[in-house]
Amino acid sequence: MVNDHSLPEIREWLKETAHPAVRLRLANYGSISEGGKEFQITLFDRKIAVCSNSISLNKLLLSLKTGVSWCEVMNLLPEEQEMQFLRLIDCLMNYVALYFDLLSEDRCVLTFMPQSPKWRPSCGDQNKKIGLRLSRLVRLENCKGQWRLLCPLAAVVIQLHDAEFRKWLVDEPEAFNAKSHEQPSILISWLMGNGVFHTESDETSSLAMWDVEDMMFHVHSRAGRLFVERGQRSAPIPGTSPGQARRSAWEGAKLSLPTVKSPLITLPDALVRRRSHPQSGSRTTITLSQLAGILKMSMMVCSTGVGAFEMEVSKRPYPSAGGCHPLEVYLAVYSCVDLVSGFWHYDSYCNQLTWVSPLSSPVKAIITSAMTSMQENSPSDITVVISARFNRSFFKYQGIGYANILREVGALYQSLHLSAVAFGCSACPIGVGNVEYFSQATGLDPFEEGSVGEFCINGYSSLDQ
Repeated sequence: MVNDHSLPEIREWLKETAHPAVRLRLANYGSISEGGKEFQITLFDRKIAVCSNSISLNKLLLSLKTGVSWCEVMNLLPEEQEMQFLRLIDCLMNYVALYFDLLSEDRCVLTFMPQSPKWRPSCGDQNKKIGLRLSRLVRLENCKGQWRLLCPLAAVVIQLHDAEFRKWLVDEPEAFNAKSHEQPSILISWLMGNGVFHTESDETSSLAMWDVEDMMFHVHSRAGRLFVERGQRSAPIPGTSPGQARRSAWEGAKLSLPTVKSPLITLPDALVRRRSHPQSGSRTTITLSQLAGILKMSMMVCSTGVGAFEMEVSKRPYPSAGGCHPLEVYLAVYSCVDLVSGFWHYDSYCNQLTWVSPLSSPVKAIITSAMTSMQENSPSDITVVISARFNRSFFKYQGIGYANILREVGALYQSLHLSAVAFGCSACPIGVGNVEYFSQATGLDPFEEGSVGEFCINGYSSLDQ
């Protein structure tokens, strides 16, 4: 399990935090079974065997199901058996499978659920109980009827079992401060030591510029700080569907795009010449032929197939998690030779455009918003709006579905950018966009299909290097 040199450290932090009101407990997803002299601890697909000839050790092992205090451990076990128990504790910590219950009057008030093998219990200064307030980097959430504090800095989730305590702590911070002296010091001390309350460290150079929303998105979409179910689902959510791989066609007029000539420059040259500037060099109007080349080279479907859960998938010039390809592309055409100005949808399966609407107020707002974001004085020829049919990603992935969509948007940005340069156009990806403009322009439910990126393309006769 572990090397002996780590055991003194384990014993030290356990003794430092030892208190009759603190109980060590196996995580909810773990189980313990007894078979003669051997105990088996099951953690998902992992199994840990523990051999014991000691009645005291057997009792402690079984007590891990409901919780055991370190004070009991020290009172019951001789040194040699203590070492064996310490090895087990360290093993459970490495598997993030050991919870810590904090009691008040024999009621469990808080449960500390570590999210990282590096987490260790920490106590704050019990003499600083006045003026406490929640850190701006902590969030409260209701998970299946259970209230939890998410503490990404400490890599721990704290479950709040007591409604009155939660009310004092979260809903009425002034009331909590007034009554905190009535709470057992051990509760306040553990909260102070695990990133719950505001401290000067919240505003250090490494944290001061983090917005809460950015931090929560970061730790939710990456493993190691907060435990959420993330990755490919084991099975689809009952009653849900990813929808067809090919989006149902819009009812407007169809325009098959012309056959395009070879790109003007090679991929290595395009990589070197790529610049994020919307209107560079000597400006001309983009042509339909150029637009057709950009769309085909960057997005056209190469092949189709069937993936996990019998889901239709496809291969395209840019990558997509699981081949789901949730992204759709719309064109707000302000000016293009041989193409009517308006709002178009690109069908990547048959390389054609479908008319969606004229330059309505919402479409004009899309164009103006992109122009403003780039700090330009005139609209781009083409404002590409990238939307996502969210269920295409969410059907297969949980916890990382939206993160995968944003990664795919970045890949499509690069594909569009290189293709634009290769066909003699300038381009600029946009960092912010308005979801309501797209929703108004299309009449779509923004949580079924919503905009997730914008990209501007212009024609030019010569590019500034």
